[in-house]
Amino acid sequence: MQLSPDAVAQAQSFVERALSERGGRVVSVEGDAVVAWFTTVQEAVRAAAAVQDGAPVKVRIGIAPRRNAARRVSDAGHGGQALLSWTARRALGRTLRRVGLGLHQLDPDAEFPPPRRGLLRRLV
Repeated sequence: MQLSPDAVAQAQSFVERALSERGGRVVSVEGDAVVAWFTTVQEAVRAAAAVQDGAPVKVRIGIAPRRNAARRVSDAGHGGQALLSWTARRALGRTLRRVGLGLHQLDPDAEFPPPRRGLLRRLV
């Protein structure tokens, strides 16, 4: 489904505001992608949950310690999923209950199972 430019702008504005309100610093906006930096992975996960709860469209979210890794993780998912790199997952320690989709090698053919509604709300 192709979104109108107004719908993309509205969603982007919501995402930027939600990230900023939860400790994120928006680093760049590239097309329909918003890149933000957080002090901790926990902050990033909480912000991801807030974005998924309130975004007017389904948003793919990738959480990783480096920008390129976050983009690759996000690109592997579906709208409505927030995926974490292994490094980000380990940084959370036991603060995150395990609801895993399993380990997946990131390559051009990587595909994760479709999202399950409300997954992040149970995790934070």
